[in-house]
Amino acid sequence: MCVASQETSKYAAIGTCSHHCTTSSSDSSAAARMTKVLKAKQALAEAFALLLFLGGSCFYVFTVAALGILLGTVAATMGQFGLLAIPVLLVMMLLSGGTTPMESMPVWLQYLMKVISPTPHFVVFSQDVLYRGAGLSIVWPQILATAVIGAIYFAFALRRFRSVIFGG
Repeated sequence: MCVASQETSKYAAIGTCSHHCTTSSSDSSAAARMTKVLKAKQALAEAFALLLFLGGSCFYVFTVAALGILLGTVAATMGQFGLLAIPVLLVMMLLSGGTTPMESMPVWLQYLMKVISPTPHFVVFSQDVLYRGAGLSIVWPQILATAVIGAIYFAFALRRFRSVIFGG
């Protein structure tokens, strides 16, 4: 647009000003290109966030499945497993920080839940990725903690399963 005149905005709609300057159509096409680039960048960020969330969720599902297998090796019947799994999983969910803040719990309980339960790590991971748009460089400690807890549960479940099945 013409910067020599104060009446530029009045003549911008017609494309010329009193000084015979024409408004550049490249300004509007540059804005359109920038808008397309920003939309593409946003779509890419959303796709990466979705993939990151799905990947982190896989670690959480593995950990909860390992805990279920471990509880299954402790129980002798399906009814016992149900009666054992409900309070364990319910307590883990209620004390995870998903329904009430972890900060409202005693410090020793916060520490205990972060050591034995994967759910507080998954809650922090989910909030970081879905609400704050965090990347892998920020959420890797939660994914690692969930994977380590899952590996420990799986190792105990495997050991217990072998001793129950093979009588060792």
